[in-house]
Amino acid sequence: MKKRWDSFGGQMEIAENLYNVEHGGAIQEIVNDTLIKKLHFMRKSNVINRKKIGDTAAFYIKKA
Repeated sequence: MKKRWDSFGGQMEIAENLYNVEHGGAIQEIVNDTLIKKLHFMRKSNVINRKKIGDTAAFYIKKA
């Protein structure tokens, strides 16, 4: 069985948006996030995947 961690930056953008709303902030459209912010989350998700601590993974199972 092969396992591949596949978290992505969009998950973090959504989580940040929800956190802000829960703490009195306004909902922001993720489409309007800056490129720098999107790249930050992309890099962060790549690090998390390399460390194998992400929240999503794909499992590849071969028939014996």
